[in-house]
Amino acid sequence: MNHITGILLALISAGTWGTGDFFGGLTTRKYHPYAVLVVSAFAGITCLIICHYFFPEPFPSFPEFLWALLAGICGVVGLGALYQALALGHAALAAPTSAVIGASLPVLFNIVREGLPGMTKLAGFFLAFAGIWLVSRVPQEDSRISSRSLSLSILAGLGFGGFFIFITLAGPGLALTPLIISRSTFFVITGILLLIQRAPIRAASKDPLIWLTGAFDAGGNALYMLAKEFTRVDVAVVLSSLYPGITVILSRIFLKEHISRSQWVGVLISVSAVILITL
Repeated sequence: MNHITGILLALISAGTWGTGDFFGGLTTRKYHPYAVLVVSAFAGITCLIICHYFFPEPFPSFPEFLWALLAGICGVVGLGALYQALALGHAALAAPTSAVIGASLPVLFNIVREGLPGMTKLAGFFLAFAGIWLVSRVPQEDSRISSRSLSLSILAGLGFGGFFIFITLAGPGLALTPLIISRSTFFVITGILLLIQRAPIRAASKDPLIWLTGAFDAGGNALYMLAKEFTRVDVAVVLSSLYPGITVILSRIFLKEHISRSQWVGVLISVSAVILITL
């Protein structure tokens, strides 16, 4: 029963993260990316602090505090590298590469810690990685890829994977306090980057969609932290990482964006992966 609870929480986490990314994508079309990140991070911290008031947790130990701090730094590295890769015009490489590496690293880390899961779940993991790749990949006319784009895409994946690993180490049984620490770290670093670039923030701070982005992102993080308490960490990571499928579907429903055949195949493969992982 606990395993099923963890799976459901991880899937809800994917839905929450995917919705947050959808709102984030809308707002980055209007505002500077760092302005969106700073405001959404502040919104997320606010939501987490409110939740902590109603569901108090002890403060992590000093080593766990450092893990949470590292998780926040990795989050900045991951998003920063991803944005730079996207700015170079290679979304077809950057999005799927970063997503698959970001999910694979914590899976490998947890296999070392806990051992291999069953063969059915392993098959589900491989299907999930394939689904994430296909769903995240967007059509691109120019197929030439620079070494800089590839390096940034890999760095983004390492950052996302590092976040999953370090936030998992930041206190077994804790959900909110490690996230408050990591999001605060993220907020401070992105705020410094925003000041360095002198990007405007006033208009972004008044946009409710950005606040929703932060709330959904924080919610997805909290649900993942809860999911890993009920099931294996690698199961929680893989299922939570299916969020690009939600973003793609929402873009299709509300923005009427075209979904390629390979992306639809990726959605179907992801559904098959969920079934195998659940067994």
